[in-house]
Amino acid sequence: FFFNDTATTEIYTLFLHDALPIFVIENLRRWFKQKPPIELTPSQREALIDATLEPNTLDEQTRLRLAVGAQGSPLLLIEAIRYLSLIGVLARGTEGWTERRALPEGALSELAVIVRARRRGLTPQASDLLEMLAVVEDTLGGRVLQEVAGRRGITFEELSDGLEQLERSGLVRARRDEFGVVAQVRHPLIRDEVYRQMSLDRRRGLHEDAGEVFSSLPGTAAFPSVAARHLALAGLPARGLEGLLSGIERCLRINALDTALELCRQAVSVLNNVDTSVLNQYLYAIVRRRERVYARLGATPLQRVDLREATHLAQSVGTDTERHQISLRVAGVALQRGDTGEATERAEAVSTAVASDAPERGRARMLQAISAWQNGRVEQADTLITELGELPIDWPVALRARILHVRGMTAAGSHRGAEAIHHFFEAWRLHRLRGDAHDEALTIDALVDLGAVIQGQTIVCVTSGGNFDFERLPEVAERAMRYR
Repeated sequence: FFFNDTATTEIYTLFLHDALPIFVIENLRRWFKQKPPIELTPSQREALIDATLEPNTLDEQTRLRLAVGAQGSPLLLIEAIRYLSLIGVLARGTEGWTERRALPEGALSELAVIVRARRRGLTPQASDLLEMLAVVEDTLGGRVLQEVAGRRGITFEELSDGLEQLERSGLVRARRDEFGVVAQVRHPLIRDEVYRQMSLDRRRGLHEDAGEVFSSLPGTAAFPSVAARHLALAGLPARGLEGLLSGIERCLRINALDTALELCRQAVSVLNNVDTSVLNQYLYAIVRRRERVYARLGATPLQRVDLREATHLAQSVGTDTERHQISLRVAGVALQRGDTGEATERAEAVSTAVASDAPERGRARMLQAISAWQNGRVEQADTLITELGELPIDWPVALRARILHVRGMTAAGSHRGAEAIHHFFEAWRLHRLRGDAHDEALTIDALVDLGAVIQGQTIVCVTSGGNFDFERLPEVAERAMRYR
């Protein structure tokens, strides 16, 4: 039987015949959910009590207090009964539920009263722990809870004692296993009530601690997202954005493109809370990363839109180097659509504007070589890329790998099969050392360009490693059939 009171669903297990009166009440609520709330009849309230306390020998005064105080809410009734049992007012004997003494005044006025009453007997550490759980419910085997508690000066022994107190008070559920402690507030409405009772400064402090802990966890999607949410609630959206941007970079490194795109969407939503003085700076950082995601996904129209926006933003918040990098990426898109004129013009402009040993100079020369190759000027392309590869400059590893890739392409175009295979292998090896699965796959895929050069020969490509998506195995097998 599901009470979907908040985002979390709480499940109460009841015997069917005990639950039937509640089903009747919930049916009435569904029929009238578009109308003003209806008052439950006395018989319906009595049925609700009997469904929860069966059998019972409660007197009429107690039943009336329970029925009126619970206001027809199964949660409020159950939590009130648990509280009254803890303070010794109600007990279950051989003949069922009965009262040991009179109900105290105000015990069932509202959930806030019940929660406050249960917190009175808690130690300061247990009360602090309850507020931590209202901010971050730990479902990761104790790691987050212990980290946040440690930042608040609570030792592991105090954490264990506090959880035992909270379990006895009926506010928290906890279980312990070989991985640590998993704990959560017993019901979402109780958690919300504890959260409401906290001061604003207290909430922000706990959200900040939780955000910092989640930011430190190794993850690509869930943890940066949760960290950003906590830091935004702590009034620190910029720090949350930094975590999301780092998460996007991690996704790009392992080629988790769908996850990277989702993090980009979340980062854009956080921008609403960022100070306007740094808004364009963060928007620029998001757009540049999203453009790289679209490039790998092959979404060229969306990539072009982001490149236009990045070009505009770079005029105010970007550096000269970044503006050159964006211009070269625009040139690369121009090459993809066959506009070698624009690509060559942009590459030449960047090549003359940067230093001879700048990585952008190498990328510009590489684009010039590809443009010449696409226009059928294979010898010119071969000369340009060979000279570039033989320059005594320590290019970044990624750029060296791509230069080798292009050298393999030009060698294949000149029917130098052995040299092409050598360059492709060296490019693959560098990508492999970098852990770049995307470019590694592109290098292997380039073997198709060898065509007749390798016909009749046997070429073995061995790939291994983690981050394999088993759901894509049929697609991988289908693609492999093309090169069998």
